[in-house]
Amino acid sequence: MLSRRHFATKDQARRDIVRFADAYNHQRRHSSCEMLPPVAYERVLAARAAQMVGHSFIDELYSPVHHDLDEALARHGVAVADVTTVITSHLHFDHCGQNHRFTGARVIVQQSEFEAATPTCSWASTGRSGDTATSGLGSGRMR
Repeated sequence: MLSRRHFATKDQARRDIVRFADAYNHQRRHSSCEMLPPVAYERVLAARAAQMVGHSFIDELYSPVHHDLDEALARHGVAVADVTTVITSHLHFDHCGQNHRFTGARVIVQQSEFEAATPTCSWASTGRSGDTATSGLGSGRMR
């Protein structure tokens, strides 16, 4: 350990500290990093983030289980492109989180839900029912 070492020179101290930091970050396993060295753990976190389906805030807060939309529809002989209308009961993330995948579909949602979500959601282009959504709920007309 560095705390018990006596260094002959500052250069020796610098070299040993750099060597220690390198081993600490690249080789030493850490219990707070799933028993991986910090550098390896950062790679794991980056890979997980790249595979995230939803919104990072929602995923971290609620840990929802994501189901592959293409696989779920395929079990019924349907593809995303085949869907022409999506009826969304309400605009909670677990009910409309993949609506953006239905780019050619018309999205139907209760007007009160649309109005409640419009002031804070980036996917709504204006606050009126029937306007075209710019993202999030699909590129079709929202009614």
